[in-house]
Amino acid sequence: MSYTGECAEGSVISGDGKQIAYAWYNKEKFYELRVCGIDGSNPRTVYRDKEVGHWISPYQWTADGKQILAVVMRSQKEWQCVFIPAAG
Repeated sequence: MSYTGECAEGSVISGDGKQIAYAWYNKEKFYELRVCGIDGSNPRTVYRDKEVGHWISPYQWTADGKQILAVVMRSQKEWQCVFIPAAG
C-alpha cells in the first residue's frame, strides 16, 4: 500500500443523519469539500477551487439539508464563512 498524501479532516453530519460533509486534502495539495452517505456511499466533491483551497472546514448543515456552512481560508489573511450547496 502506498501513501498518496490524501486525507479527510473535519466533518459534520446532516440533520437527518443520512449524509456527512468533510474536508478532503487531495493529492494536488489543496482542500476540497466532499459529501457522502453516512455509510460512506456515493462520495462526491461539492466544492473544489485550487486558488482558494488553502483550508476548508464544514461546521453545520442548513435545516433543509441543501447547504453546508463552512469556513474557507482563501489566503493567510483572508478567512470567510460561506454556504456551499450540498448538491455541488
